[in-house]
Amino acid sequence: MLEIKADPKNKSKLVLILLAANFYNDPRVRQEAESLIKAGFTVHVFCWDREGEAEDTNIDNKLIVRTMKILTSKEFNKLKYAVAAILLQILGFFYGIKLIRKYRKIIVHANDFNTLLAAYLLKMFFRKRVRVVYDCHELTPNVYKDWYGTLVGKVAEKLEKLLIKCADVVLTVSEPVASYLRTITNAPVYVFYNYPSEKYIPMIDKMEAREILGLPKDKFIVAFVGNIRPDIAVGELVEAAEILKKRNLGDKIRFVIVGGGASKDEVWNLVKEKNLEDIVLLVPRVPRDKAILYLCAADVSYILFKGDNLRTTLGWKLFESLACGTKVMVCKDTYTAEFLKHIDYPRIVVNEISPDEIAKALEKELENKHPSDDRRNRRAEFLWESQEDKFKYIYENLMKNF
Repeated sequence: MLEIKADPKNKSKLVLILLAANFYNDPRVRQEAESLIKAGFTVHVFCWDREGEAEDTNIDNKLIVRTMKILTSKEFNKLKYAVAAILLQILGFFYGIKLIRKYRKIIVHANDFNTLLAAYLLKMFFRKRVRVVYDCHELTPNVYKDWYGTLVGKVAEKLEKLLIKCADVVLTVSEPVASYLRTITNAPVYVFYNYPSEKYIPMIDKMEAREILGLPKDKFIVAFVGNIRPDIAVGELVEAAEILKKRNLGDKIRFVIVGGGASKDEVWNLVKEKNLEDIVLLVPRVPRDKAILYLCAADVSYILFKGDNLRTTLGWKLFESLACGTKVMVCKDTYTAEFLKHIDYPRIVVNEISPDEIAKALEKELENKHPSDDRRNRRAEFLWESQEDKFKYIYENLMKNF
């Protein structure tokens, strides 16, 4: 055990959030931090800003964000991401030691597998002073298999089974992921849906949202809003737009792609190469309150993802779409499709992720276009405020049981 003297006068409740992304672009983690601050915690965030856009901040000594600005890039690079994840955890470990020295006891909130090693090391060296919450948003073996191949996926699986032993509590986003996690840990596992706080939900109709955003009121609008990554099928959406344009449907439909990320430039260039700028509107990343307006304005929210991992999770944009009462396009044989069927929510289900299937489904939707079916009254079931008390209780209970 490392021997560290703590300041005996400082008895503040503190959570250290470790995050391998830009804190300000992660709505779930920001929402969690806000709830912890409301519960009287001081929240430190140590994160890697992949694109080099974030700044260190200190808000009233309640939210302190420190950003690692090493190996930043506007483009996706597998090797760079892997090296940066290791560096983040080394630096996060030492940042945790600094906080333990000052606060004596801390809760470490590790977001996903690429921060879990730092939490494990802090718990190993300071067992009596550290509690760990593992907030796992994905099926780790499948993520690393999708991104790096089968061998790396198997190594990640074995490592996660080892490192998760440090967790006192595990949080996740869907029941399939929770079911898997319960097979590899004895810690309690809780599901918290990625549903926005009520204050972020636009309380206007689609036409009002379109007027604010300058979008046409007489067109059928399909929107993708979010982080544009290699495992998100935005390229297929662009190719589907080309198919519909060739079928002379360009005067009836508009596609809106909003966001930044590792694959943004690739998608932007694809739209230009195919001469689709007349029917595809490209919008760089916008603030969260404006991003959700685009979902509110759309007839269809496009949330098709590639890879085995994303067949089991429930993404943030799904729930933002539900909050806006916007129909969603999903793929068959995914948990998202099953979930929407279970709650009887309007959806378009494609058999596979291909430009032809997407174009066929949208053409059918154009032929059978109906007024938007506003299901926003369902939000109380999943609203973050409905989950917040349980979330805060978990952390308060961990502090009491040091």
